[in-house]
Amino acid sequence: MSKPRQIKLTVGHRPIELPVIHNEETTLEAVADVNSLLREIEDASPIVDSLVFALHAAVSFAAELRQARMEHQAELERIKEAREEDRIDHEAERRKEAAEVTAILRELSERLRTILRTARERPHTETVE
Repeated sequence: MSKPRQIKLTVGHRPIELPVIHNEETTLEAVADVNSLLREIEDASPIVDSLVFALHAAVSFAAELRQARMEHQAELERIKEAREEDRIDHEAERRKEAAEVTAILRELSERLRTILRTARERPHTETVE
């Protein structure tokens, strides 16, 4: 298996060799997000400690990832429930249609019995020419 392609970028004022994530544009966007968050943390902090800034950024991204996963899971559950509701609705509709067809068939069967009964009860008359 080959090593992922690397790209040299500046993260938190330091040049770093990073693997390309999906494609170069996605990697650049991810690094821009990290640098933006690091700047926000640096601007809000009274101390200058790049390790603390990096840790804050890591926890922030981990929290965002966890939130996104929870939202994704909730959406999957919502879709699953909607599909189950659709299945139940479809099954109920199928049963209703089956009951309607059964009722029609019973009515036709009863009509045929009546016709046959009437035909048996009538005397047969033959006409001779």
